[in-house]
Amino acid sequence: PLVREGVVYVGSWDGAAYALDAAGGELRWRTGTDGWVTAAPAMGDGVLYVGSHDGSLYALDAEGGDLLWRYETGGPIEAGASLAGDLAFVGSTDNYLYALDAARGALQWRYWTAADIVTAPAVAAGTVYVGAVDRKLRALDAATGQLLWVFEAEYAIESSPVVTDSMVYVGANDGRLYALRAEDGRVAWQYEAQNTIRSSPVVWGPLVLVGSDDGHLYGLDRET
Repeated sequence: PLVREGVVYVGSWDGAAYALDAAGGELRWRTGTDGWVTAAPAMGDGVLYVGSHDGSLYALDAEGGDLLWRYETGGPIEAGASLAGDLAFVGSTDNYLYALDAARGALQWRYWTAADIVTAPAVAAGTVYVGAVDRKLRALDAATGQLLWVFEAEYAIESSPVVTDSMVYVGANDGRLYALRAEDGRVAWQYEAQNTIRSSPVVWGPLVLVGSDDGHLYGLDRET
């Protein structure tokens, strides 16, 4: 879920996006889609962006839930959108990463990854980072979609990356958390857990935190 100004926004397997009062849980509004909503919503400038398994990204008025626009991809959207500037970025299981005009929903560019995208992209300093189940994390120019670099893990990437000033942290189904240099994708360090890492890492002070299917939460020195 997403919490903003006393309101909880959440999707549901019943195919709807909900806005609930954070204090008491009362329903503010409900807007339906034509598929399951498993993706976490994103918000910017009073607009809620919701991906659905019907293959569409919905832009909803955060105050009342009214539909502002809808963009249809070629496959279910399983993970949330990311916002930067006037663009909304979202991946689809049709193998494309889409960059859409956040205000109107018009396509600015799309990039084919050759595999399902089941994680949310990360955007920082004019670059968008996206993982796919073909084992690759790609860095693309956020304005044009031009490929900047590619990192390949041993197994699928189902973990959404997180970016700091100089590093990109991402987990993979090979059980490793990778710390990559943001400028070129080279591995600065890696840590191997006992099972797959599909959760998204979180940077907290000097640590990067990540959970694994081995049942452990790891706190790692983000520099080493």
